Amino acid sequence: MQNIIKDKVIKILDKVPLAKNLARKKFISNFLLGLINSRKVQFEEISLHMESASKPESIQRQIQAFFKDYDFNYEQVYLLLCLFLPRGKLSLSIDRTEWNFGKYQCNILMIVAKHGSIGIPLYLITLAIAVGKTVVIYWAN
Repeated sequence: MQNIIKDKVIKILDKVPLAKNLARKKFISNFLLGLINSRKVQFEEISLHMESASKPESIQRQIQAFFKDYDFNYEQVYLLLCLFLPRGKLSLSIDRTEWNFGKYQCNILMIVAKHGSIGIPLYLITLAIAVGKTVVIYWAN
């Protein structure tokens, strides 16, 4: 079963070239498989499910370095996410969530395509909430 999923992920990544460098392609593939297998988004959890002879702490540092330095083409990421959507009927959901990074509060509004309990984000924007519950939306160009 794991090999079937791995083969499908690799085929999907071949359709959408997120990276030109072979080492980066392998890393992205390994990261996605770790993400799927862990069913979590924390780097620490994902590192436990990535194939590597390295210690999980080293893998976690590799993940952090990758996301710090890599410049994603978000149109390609969007296409990649769409390839993971199952065929058939989907429902769209709108979700607003708040993340706290120290003293900084980040409000995010997402549009998500859902199939069963799986959701793939299609669009997201950050929100600023002013006094009196007035919402100002900042659109990124």
